[in-house]
Amino acid sequence: MSSIKRLPNVGRMSAVLRTQPFRLARILAAVTFLLPFTTAGPVVAGAHNGVDDLRGRWEFVVSDLVDEPLPFDIFINDLEPDPDSETGNDYLAAGCMRSPDSGATTPMSLRATDLGGGDYDLSLLSTAVPPPSNGEPYVIQFLGTVETNGRGVPDDVAGGTIRTGWFEGGEWSGTHHDRRRTHCPPVDEIPPPGLYFQGDVYVHHGYEGDTVSHKAYLLEAYTNIVSNGMQVILPDGTVVIVPFYTDIFSPHVDFISEFRYLESYPGDAVSGEPYEFTLLDALGDPIAGTTRTDVWTGCLTYPPPQGLFASVAQGLDIELSWNPVSSVSGFDPANEIGFYQIGIWPWEWGGDTQYGASGIKSPEHVIPWDRGPNWPAGDPGGWDYGNALSELENGKYQLEVEAFSEPDPDNPGSGLECAVWDSAENLFFTKSEEGITFFTP
Repeated sequence: MSSIKRLPNVGRMSAVLRTQPFRLARILAAVTFLLPFTTAGPVVAGAHNGVDDLRGRWEFVVSDLVDEPLPFDIFINDLEPDPDSETGNDYLAAGCMRSPDSGATTPMSLRATDLGGGDYDLSLLSTAVPPPSNGEPYVIQFLGTVETNGRGVPDDVAGGTIRTGWFEGGEWSGTHHDRRRTHCPPVDEIPPPGLYFQGDVYVHHGYEGDTVSHKAYLLEAYTNIVSNGMQVILPDGTVVIVPFYTDIFSPHVDFISEFRYLESYPGDAVSGEPYEFTLLDALGDPIAGTTRTDVWTGCLTYPPPQGLFASVAQGLDIELSWNPVSSVSGFDPANEIGFYQIGIWPWEWGGDTQYGASGIKSPEHVIPWDRGPNWPAGDPGGWDYGNALSELENGKYQLEVEAFSEPDPDNPGSGLECAVWDSAENLFFTKSEEGITFFTP
């Protein structure tokens, strides 16, 4: 699901990721985990000191994660200098990992810091794929130290701790078997069960009464394939790189078990033409077998949600309703096609969405004063995100409702198709310790 805050151009997106307090906390957490893989663009090729100490096949044996030790085969290709390194001692590499039991091979990304004397600090991520009967794929990070001893391979050793989305601290030990480069199979050659990635192109249409005041198209994807960015080839052949992104509408995106990419561009998407999405590895190169396409056709949803009406209940909840949006192909929430979404953000100083509700199927929703026992399940449906009203800072806020449609079943395309809203319908309120007071600006 997409953020309710529109991002009219690429510059605004970048600025939001750098400066907004709510997102910054999440992005900093993500960067802590993904620091090894935050490079964008080309790197300088070349062997490290004439010998690639880490290249080749390793066996990393994990203990403490399950009852029995788990041996992962790690295939590391050439180290490349990290162009963002402040010391010049940091290197990046791509490759793949073969999971025990299932034998599934998945993309891998690595960052190593040369400590001197043949020693390295290591951070490596890939997606572990257990047999289907043993659970879903999960991203695993290996953190530790590597000791290489001369030109020999058998005496190279490594070890440290692991991290997953649900476990941290289990030990691993590694041994080096050879320095041969590996041709990693394309992801879609023998698709490991449980891996997912599908790009989505859709549009935002913002109205001010009867006038369209804002148009933008968005490129978005979710995946559990370890990756460092998403390349999209537009219908005219232009290539763009879409960065990491998360907001209150994707709290499950932790950049550990799931990755999300999103960027917004001015104007409408090109109708009826394919957009080509491909994940990128640690070096910024396309990951073989991850290319997907999506097609946008048009935005049929009109008019946007109107007639917003709100009242404050005895428990200080906001009871919100609006006129149902006309059903069209791709939008019929009563029959589980499309949905409504609510967003609240500071009015006077702008900023990020503080509360949101999404997946709403009826033209009404209770915005809770406090997090009840069913949070995040919404009333009468959908899901609540972000802050309850009592958790907002005292001040003035605005409230908006959007309608999200899906592609017409008779047209190509996946994911979402269009989101519409009418800013002239927005409501405004003041939040204080005593409750909520609506006002007209």
